[in-house]
Amino acid sequence: MRLLQPEFALTALLWIALPATASAGEQPLPVKTDIPADFSTTICPDADKAVEMLNYITVQPAPHNHIADTDDFFAGLAVTGCTQDDAARSQPITITRVLQRKTLTLAGGEERHIAYAGRDAGGRTVYGVVDESANDRAPRSPLEKWLANQGSTDGTLTIAAPDEFGTLAYACASSADAQAVVRSIAPGNGVADEAKDKAFIQALKVKQCLPATGQFRIRAVLEERTIGCGHECEAVWTALEALDSKGAAVGLIYDASLM
Repeated sequence: MRLLQPEFALTALLWIALPATASAGEQPLPVKTDIPADFSTTICPDADKAVEMLNYITVQPAPHNHIADTDDFFAGLAVTGCTQDDAARSQPITITRVLQRKTLTLAGGEERHIAYAGRDAGGRTVYGVVDESANDRAPRSPLEKWLANQGSTDGTLTIAAPDEFGTLAYACASSADAQAVVRSIAPGNGVADEAKDKAFIQALKVKQCLPATGQFRIRAVLEERTIGCGHECEAVWTALEALDSKGAAVGLIYDASLM
């Protein structure tokens, strides 16, 4: 057997070690390759129908370009046989290949959509169309979902000074103290709101938790209890593990009510 010259042997080893590269026509995968089970996506009969459906994702000319054109979208469903009611939507989908990508220019900025091939949790191959931009931003973990409900897109809460509706948050020396204060509020409806409020105020004094303002980075949601404050009014006091604007760990008690 003839031995390779050293320089040729090295070249051969490098060739073997190099990872396979994508073909010139292959589209890059999205930032998030999973589509959560509760996130909207259109499921299509096959790859060709998914690409065809993408053509029906359009936007009206300005000044009516605030959202995608729903008339074109539903027309596309009728033509392609794609659906948003497929059984695959009871479980997450993993995107394995981008078939085609399309960018819409809306009044609020650009929005990317893709026709994709993927598989569901059971290994079934699926094809569909999804709003790539929104799916990349969609919350996954319970913490991300809680923050999204509070209007946070970067993991932080900015707390304003107390106003006529009262104090929005209190800072404690530790997350354990914050959780203890929240736990002082009796759960359920078996205790009057006045008694819950009294216990809450007393616990704040004992743990020396003070009104908080500024920006906090939320690291964990620990516990929450509710105190009614009138007709269709409630305070949802929530114990949080957080970092203050200086990066110091604090316990935060935050009113997470949306009304």
